[in-house]
Amino acid sequence: MNYNECENFLIGIDQMKSLINSDGPIYVVDDDVNQHLIIENCYQRAKRDNDLICFSSGEEFILNIKDILTSEVPLPEVIFLDINMPKMDGFDVLKTVRDLEGDNPSLRIIMCTTSFRNQDQQLALKLAANGYFSKPLYVTNYIELFKQL
Repeated sequence: MNYNECENFLIGIDQMKSLINSDGPIYVVDDDVNQHLIIENCYQRAKRDNDLICFSSGEEFILNIKDILTSEVPLPEVIFLDINMPKMDGFDVLKTVRDLEGDNPSLRIIMCTTSFRNQDQQLALKLAANGYFSKPLYVTNYIELFKQL
């Protein structure tokens, strides 16, 4: 990954506005239940209109997205996908979703992590993630993130 690819791939809070184009739901896939509570609370405080749907595992998310891809249900606006999960990690989930979508990927998937390992960024880019985002450290940052969507 060269410097320009890396710069364009890393997403900051101020770049989130471009991710939401309609009133479709926002998905979060993260195995940490405490993260769900924080995210849901911050999302409410940000006063967003889009539904927020949290999944506790990659497997749960894959079952749901299979149904959505073959139905008339609105696609999620963006999917925030944790990398470090047991059983099926974020990279496995991303690869499975892109395989399900075939030649016309339409889902916007942002890899979320506390890692800035170059090899993680390279793999996410190779597997066709739409971006790579460092999880906020503070509640106020999560609120700002959701306000920017």
